[in-house]
Amino acid sequence: MKNPFRDWGMQKVVVVDDPAKYPPEIRKTLDGRSRRWFLRNWRVQELAPDTEPIYVKSWLYVFGVLTLMSLVMLVVTGIILAFFGPEWWLNTAIGAYADAMHYWSVQLFFLFMFVHFIAVFLTGAFRGKRWLTWMLGVLAFMTSVVTAFTGYASLQDFEAQWITTQGKDAINATGAGSLFNLLDPGQIITMHVVIFPLIVGVVVGVHLLWVRKHGIAAPYDAREEHLAPAAKEGSAMSWKHDNAQARRRWVGPLERYDLITEGIIAMIVIAVLVVGLAILLGAPLVRAVSFQSWAQADADDFVKTTLAELTGTSESATYGPPYNNGTNGVQSLGPWSPQAWGGVRMPVNPPQDFVIAPLTAYAPLNLELQDALQRWNRAGASQRRLWGGNAISSAVDLQGAKVALTGQGDTGPIPALLSAMLAMAQSGALDSQSINAPGNTYSTNYSKSLLYQADGNYLGDIASYYHLQGDQWGMMNQIGCWPGQPWLWSYTMWYNVPPWSRSSAGTDLLATAMFGLVMLVVFFLPFIPGLRSIPRGLRLYRLVWRPYYEKYGAEPKVGKAKRAEAS
Repeated sequence: MKNPFRDWGMQKVVVVDDPAKYPPEIRKTLDGRSRRWFLRNWRVQELAPDTEPIYVKSWLYVFGVLTLMSLVMLVVTGIILAFFGPEWWLNTAIGAYADAMHYWSVQLFFLFMFVHFIAVFLTGAFRGKRWLTWMLGVLAFMTSVVTAFTGYASLQDFEAQWITTQGKDAINATGAGSLFNLLDPGQIITMHVVIFPLIVGVVVGVHLLWVRKHGIAAPYDAREEHLAPAAKEGSAMSWKHDNAQARRRWVGPLERYDLITEGIIAMIVIAVLVVGLAILLGAPLVRAVSFQSWAQADADDFVKTTLAELTGTSESATYGPPYNNGTNGVQSLGPWSPQAWGGVRMPVNPPQDFVIAPLTAYAPLNLELQDALQRWNRAGASQRRLWGGNAISSAVDLQGAKVALTGQGDTGPIPALLSAMLAMAQSGALDSQSINAPGNTYSTNYSKSLLYQADGNYLGDIASYYHLQGDQWGMMNQIGCWPGQPWLWSYTMWYNVPPWSRSSAGTDLLATAMFGLVMLVVFFLPFIPGLRSIPRGLRLYRLVWRPYYEKYGAEPKVGKAKRAEAS
């Protein structure tokens, strides 16, 4: 009986577009050249095929379209969240549910992408001219990781607060902190909603075009009669032979294929999974720490942190670029210090910005505070250092809303300043003060207030309780029993694996460098002989293509000498 699918898709659809029929001025237009180039490289039946080679029946090939449909769900739920804004997803039940749908879309997207990557690797799908398809896929993964991370940092809950204050060190260590400010939610949300999704969309789109252009890589040792003849088989080297085989066109048996139907079914599966998981499990949400909640829950830590800010001894005051000229936060690898090269691009002066400026705005309501500020402002630098040194060596004694410093030396107006700051924080007035950009109602840059909070121990204590610290694999973890960010394991592991975990300085720079090195190896894997031969050595591809091998068998092995002779 004749196979009705035998000839489907085998005829090439020729689009007549003869340049000679156009006048010279039209032939040279960019749109004309672009159209002819596209039609030469992507034929209609390749973009929307109705058949596929018989070996593509494996279920592992489905995960590619599941990844794509997860991305579509991500975009849809992300648009909804962006339209209604943070107050909606943080304070309403329906908003929290939409956030949960977006969260589970992310989880499914990376899960299916990982399985798709494993399938592509095990089948050696980077062979032949498909190396660019592999590279585009790796680039899509890397840009997706950055996009997901900016989304994690945009939630404006406690986890976003913690990850941004900690993640800034890694960004700053590379010298990119002056451009990519994790502590500015406006910038991060813009990157997450606009810039990176556009990049991911373009990369994924080109990746799909290249998949359609070159097709699915044929099985290792496919039957000779199923591949179009080639002038040269390749050299005696196994991987070069595999490349030569993969460049040959498939002329073997075909199966019916309906791309649109597959996409619709995959979209329904993704929608059911996302809706169900969002209903059953929801998404993690812990409110961000405010100055008021901090001062009420741990007044002692707040006062000691404020004292460190006022005396210029806090982490932020001594940090270094991009905030100031300090050196305590500067990371380097030997003589290399990209952080120092970036310079001071976002000036931060903690004594003035974190303490004196808010108190000055609050002073009209407090005569005692006015006197304390005048005394502080009139004092010289040496006098302030003397007061500060005595205050740091004194014990902090909280008497309600009053702060007393018990020690041997004169602490000047510092107790009154600390008492006023504590009162402001506990009443909520400090949260309403614009520490970040005084006088600018529409500022979205929260760098200064977040640095202030991160200088204390309160945020870190909460993070330790929820296992979010760096030495707890914190960047991958999430509050509760949710999956967290497992796609960040290739970065987070360097904080927990010796000898990198034992480094006393430059840990973030080391982790970033190692992550970049690993990604480069994966990116260029099609050109690394030892690594690119792993799939053939593992032979797990026989499980993927088992129906093909069972029905047709593998091509008999040819010795190296004969293969060299054939080449």
